[in-house]
Amino acid sequence: MFSQTSSKAGQATPLCRRAQRNYGVSLRRICQTFRFNRKSMQYAPKTTVINELLRLRIKEMAQTRVRYEYRRIHVLLRREGWKVNPKRIARLYRWSWVVRPKTGTGS
Repeated sequence: MFSQTSSKAGQATPLCRRAQRNYGVSLRRICQTFRFNRKSMQYAPKTTVINELLRLRIKEMAQTRVRYEYRRIHVLLRREGWKVNPKRIARLYRWSWVVRPKTGTGS
């Protein structure tokens, strides 16, 4: 059916929805087939104004300081006065689709 499945709920949801639409079977059957928890298909992350502002600030910082990861961005945000947890910064960093350039030499 599908050659590769994802273990992350955020990536699994579109996969399950597409399979449900294409094959016309229930979400319960799809989740059972892919061994996903049905509750993870119904989860919608809470977006608050603070999280959106923080996410935009993280994206802005990551674009100006290309080599910084979420740990360094967390330090910079703390210096700016944000009271944030590093785990929250890591989550928002991932959600911002910030892509860092690859390291090393290429041929």
